[in-house]
Formats: sequence, C-alpha cells, structure tokens
Amino acid sequence: MTDPTVARLDWRGVTLHPLRDTDMVWLRQAELGSYLAFRWRHRGEHVTPHEFGAALWAATFVNFVVGRHATPNEAAGIVSAYDLDTSSLHCKVAAAAFTPAAQTATFRGLLLTLEYLFTGWPLRKIYFDVPSFNLRRLSGGVSKHLVQEGVLRDHIYLAGDMHDLHVFALYREAWVSWAESTAGWSREG
Repeated sequence: MTDPTVARLDWRGVTLHPLRDTDMVWLRQAELGSYLAFRWRHRGEHVTPHEFGAALWAATFVNFVVGRHATPNEAAGIVSAYDLDTSSLHCKVAAAAFTPAAQTATFRGLLLTLEYLFTGWPLRKIYFDVPSFNLRRLSGGVSKHLVQEGVLRDHIYLAGDMHDLHVFALYREAWVSWAESTAGWSREG
C-alpha cells in the first residue's frame, strides 16, 4: 500500500500542480474566455491583472491546476480551497473546467483535492457553493454524498434571469465512506 502521508497528486490520467506565477496570464485568459466568463470567479468582469492575482489568493489556501497526461501542455481546470475555518473545521472548495471536454479531468482533480484536504487538515466538512445553472454538473460519484445545507434564492443574475445559489456540504464521514467503497479509488489506482 502507498504511504497515506504522501500527498497523491496524480490519478487516472490526471495530475495536479500548485498554481504558479507563470500560470497567471493564461489562467486570466481562460477565466475571461467564452466558456467560463460568466460562470466563474469574476462573473465576466475584466479585473486588472494585478487585481486578478490578488483575488486568486484572497482567503485561499490551496490552488491546484488540473492537467491531463494526454495533453501535458494544456490545463484542464482549476480547483481552489478557501475560507479555511480552523476553529470550526471547515472550508469551501470551487472547481472549474476550462472547456466542456475537460469536465471529467477536472472532476478527477476535484477528487484528488478533496483527498488532499481531508488528509492534511482535520476538516469536518467542505462546502460547495453551486449556482442553479451549474447543478447539472453534480451528477454521480461523490456528488450524491453532498448534503444541501441552504439555498440563497434569486442570488445570481445571468442571461436575463436570477438564479439560486445552493450551499452543499461534504462531511468527512461521507467522504471516507465513498472513498472506501468506490472501485478505482485506491492509493494503488
């Protein structure tokens, strides 16, 4: 068995690397590109490069770029952990695929990040804020173990409509149960 105290950053054709200064230019372009522009961090706003860099690290304690073995020079997505509360033992996680074709790789990167967080910190739960227009991306896998803890009604404007913001939590016990029972999610896999 692999040493569980060693961070796993590679699994099933996907690899994670910590966000680097050299990633800033292309990451800003990806976030402002047509696929993510209105659905991610700045919701289409063109912040300055300086503001962009500062916002990437504001209240964030983990930023991983998701890569694929098949296309090593092209990032698939980003996964960030932020708002760490060391007293109440929770944080928030956000993930974004840079293209529709990168969704599976980014989901695998999210799973690696969840393992990283639950291994490295004594977190009780991890929160996900999901706009209603992104709910369809929560299908299968660990997603069915999320508990909806709240809904902010008519919270986000997009394309002529107001959308709800759903707050989900993944509890440590649910993560452990899922990880132990899922074929293909082993330290050897």
